[in-house]
Amino acid sequence: FSKREILESILYPAHMVSDQYARKKVLKRDGRGIGGMVIQRTDRSIEIRDANNNMTVIAESDVDQILPSNSSIMPSGLLDDLTLQEISDLMAYMGVLPPLEIATRP
Repeated sequence: FSKREILESILYPAHMVSDQYARKKVLKRDGRGIGGMVIQRTDRSIEIRDANNNMTVIAESDVDQILPSNSSIMPSGLLDDLTLQEISDLMAYMGVLPPLEIATRP
């Protein structure tokens, strides 16, 4: 991914979701649904990782259907709890922006 695409994904996670990171909703035969990213699928089971990085393994025989979703498992607001300096450092580390010194009041 380009620097711009990475930054856009951080700021607007649901704007453009790559197929490899697309969220799926797995509907089970008992009517329950589990949302997340399908990590691995075999003849016997399917592994799903949710937005909290929790893994769920479902037996393939329990799967009714797998539905696509246009939302991302990446949570929104990732930069909300960071200071201006931390955001600046992150952007510099990613090579999106050159390192900047942020003016602060004494």
